[in-house]
Amino acid sequence: MLSWSNLICFSHYSAAYLIYPPSNMAKRRGNRTQSTCGKQNKLPINLVQDCISVLPDEVLVLILSLLSIKEAVSTCILSKRWKNVWKQITCLNFFLDELSKTEKIKIGRQVVEIPRTYNWVNQVLQLHQGQILDEFKLCSSSIDCDSTSEIDSWIELVIQKKVRKFEIDLQGDRGVAPYCSHYTFPENLFRNPFGVSWFSWLTHLSLNYVNITSELVEHFISNCQLLEHLFIAGSEYLEDLKVVGELLRLKFLQICDCLNLFQLEISAPCLETFFYDGECRYNINIRVTYAPLLAKICITEDFLFDSTTGDFQLFWNYLPQLVTLRLVLEKEPKLVPEFPELTSLEFLSLSIARINRRSLLLLTSLIEGSPYLHRFKLRLRRSLMGCRHRRSKVISEANTSPHQCLKVVELSGFSGSKHETEVARYLIKKAVALKKLIIDLDSKRILEEINPLRPLSTKIKELEMARKHALLLEKKLPLGGELIVL
Repeated sequence: MLSWSNLICFSHYSAAYLIYPPSNMAKRRGNRTQSTCGKQNKLPINLVQDCISVLPDEVLVLILSLLSIKEAVSTCILSKRWKNVWKQITCLNFFLDELSKTEKIKIGRQVVEIPRTYNWVNQVLQLHQGQILDEFKLCSSSIDCDSTSEIDSWIELVIQKKVRKFEIDLQGDRGVAPYCSHYTFPENLFRNPFGVSWFSWLTHLSLNYVNITSELVEHFISNCQLLEHLFIAGSEYLEDLKVVGELLRLKFLQICDCLNLFQLEISAPCLETFFYDGECRYNINIRVTYAPLLAKICITEDFLFDSTTGDFQLFWNYLPQLVTLRLVLEKEPKLVPEFPELTSLEFLSLSIARINRRSLLLLTSLIEGSPYLHRFKLRLRRSLMGCRHRRSKVISEANTSPHQCLKVVELSGFSGSKHETEVARYLIKKAVALKKLIIDLDSKRILEEINPLRPLSTKIKELEMARKHALLLEKKLPLGGELIVL
């Protein structure tokens, strides 16, 4: 009997190879005998039983859903039994950059180059016979404005299959792309009763570098009652967004790099995780009016520390219930607010541009206000330009009463400067129950960074010096503490 582990292995190896394994091939060779003339008499070969093909269609479909779409489709050539199995798979994931080839066709007297990828995707979607899709994903970094109608038609075909997880990622590896090259999500498909019913099964919506209006996002939120995961990135059409609804099941919300977004209102009874990654033209106003289950927040924007309005207080009111808090500051904060006591916080991650008075004040106030903090991560992203080397008053005046729960501290981007060493010693002294100190020198990023003013030999010397400074901290660790230098 074929075990489940064998079925999983099948998703990673050739189907034909598994159907006729090498052991059986050896058996077949052993059935041959030699005649007196020195030639082999080829006896009839009794093929071994095909243990895979006799499985029910449901199991075969499950196996093929673990393969890439290209591998799944290619199994149609194995036998008649396999010809149509792939057409029932429940996951359609297209990575167009892996198939970016063109073919020439003749239109009248003109020869035109058409991407072969698009024709292949069209054929797969039209031949697919499944009534329900668990997942559809479209990834490409080379989509242009001429491809809009093709993508529209793909979306129209997919949404009719009651898709649950829907993702479009047009960023790829190209980094930040000009907005003129962005694809705009088709509103006309969803402004009718059929469009709403087609997406009523949706639980996961992710649009990366896709333009979509605030109105259409709110339309999804209102009509997709099963929606639990919403990710929107790189849309210039997102301006005033309301994620509001008494019956919302939304648990995860992430908004990234929407330059024109100036207001975001959240009232979601089931929301557990909220990520906001900045880059916007305006000082955004985030209002969290109702989120009783909110436990994890990541903010990569400085507006929280620049705002002088009272609106942002609605956001701070939810801090005491957080279990995880991540803050990323691109510049020195103009003010350090008086935080409420973070009585539920277990993991704190703070990423700062450089160490200075206000960033140190932020660090110490957050740690001292988190009595049950278990893990703390500090990341330094830039060189410490302009830092003075005298001892910081913030650290010397900070409350050094022992922190009983802090057991893991990670310093990323450590260069061994006096300010960084001072912060490390403060954390070691503070965390009397410290079990592990992780110091990441960020060697890979530094060595790969292109800077004509810092040749490779200089970088290597700097990393060696940083490692020496990091190793000196081991003597300061409490009994049983472990130092890990990466």
